[in-house]
Amino acid sequence: MKWGTANLRQLSVLGPQYGANAGAIEWSGKRPRYIRITDIRADGQLLVDGAVEADLADENEFKLEDGDLLFARSGNTVGKTYRYNKIDGPSVFAGYLIRFRLNRDLVDSRYVFFYTQSADYKQWLLRKRRVGGQPNVNGAEYASLVLPLAPVSEQKRIVELLEQANSLRRQRIEADGLADRILPALFRRMFGDPLTNTKNWGVKTIGELCEVSRGASPRPITDYMGGSVPWIKIGDGSSSGPYLSSTAEFVTEEGAEKSFFVPPGSLIVANSGVSCGFARILKISGCIHDGWLALLNICKDVEPLYLLAFINLMTLELRRRAPGGTQPNLNTALMKSVKLPLPPLTLQESFSKKFAELFTLRTQQQDAANSIESLFATMLHRAFTGELTAKWREAHLKELLVEMEHQAKLLRTAAQTN
Repeated sequence: MKWGTANLRQLSVLGPQYGANAGAIEWSGKRPRYIRITDIRADGQLLVDGAVEADLADENEFKLEDGDLLFARSGNTVGKTYRYNKIDGPSVFAGYLIRFRLNRDLVDSRYVFFYTQSADYKQWLLRKRRVGGQPNVNGAEYASLVLPLAPVSEQKRIVELLEQANSLRRQRIEADGLADRILPALFRRMFGDPLTNTKNWGVKTIGELCEVSRGASPRPITDYMGGSVPWIKIGDGSSSGPYLSSTAEFVTEEGAEKSFFVPPGSLIVANSGVSCGFARILKISGCIHDGWLALLNICKDVEPLYLLAFINLMTLELRRRAPGGTQPNLNTALMKSVKLPLPPLTLQESFSKKFAELFTLRTQQQDAANSIESLFATMLHRAFTGELTAKWREAHLKELLVEMEHQAKLLRTAAQTN
């Protein structure tokens, strides 16, 4: 079958149309939902929480119809897209979004939506977006977007194959959310609320149970970079999971002498800024700068993974207590004063074992997630070059099934935990 090309304007019966310039008010559930850029997830689905309605006298101009495509036109998420589905309920759209309604005789809107997930579309965005105070792509520029156009029957076949893989990606995102909730649920089931100590365990302050020290930074740091000693920065601990096992940068021996060296097994806590209050356990030795606190020589009555989970569950409370105005600062005195419930060590050890099992499962799930994202990117590329065949998909079905099993295992674990 012969393919052609067409731009979005040629394929549209409406658009580009900018959304409503209206304020958002609490959603009553009686009026259409007001869809804003911030309501759209990276995968093009709507967030469940945070729905609002528009303070609009006349909503008809901005009401969405099944299959309408919305493009984000400004900000860090410029280029993000959403395809409206009537099952999402009556909706209108906000001014930083641009609507296109496509001619169904020429193109399936699902086909165009999937094209906006592809590497080719992202490259087009990089060429088009203007960067001043905010990245921006306007309606006329979106209308000029040229895409490869298969016959409509072929579009539908391609969409069917991509939707199978995309459904799996959505399951993965839901599983990620479950994984993030499993550990807090497990902690609260075993030990009660960490803030109010609902199970009335004995209590000691963290200062009574370990040493608390602040990191140090040699200055200017640029004079001490490029050595062999790991330089542990906040960003090195930003990935999910309890452990920090590598660093992006290293300092010299002289720099290490002017910093604060910590051994493997140390528990470190970010003490300032937006990361204030999150904790990691070191798998490596290295130097921590003054943005970290180190909890060392932890008493034998405390399991490090229990203490880590407690601190991470208390993060918001620690930020609330920390002085410093817009930038909270968790000093050593405050950390020492935090009261830690002390369940029996055997119960802490049982928690640590389950924690380790969950972390292993989470790692496996992330590996599977990387696999499905890679496979989906390949499918997108093949889809819009005419190379996505049912035969190719069957040859790679095993990868999809492996990912599905990881999701199912995670769901089973979540059910057992809650």
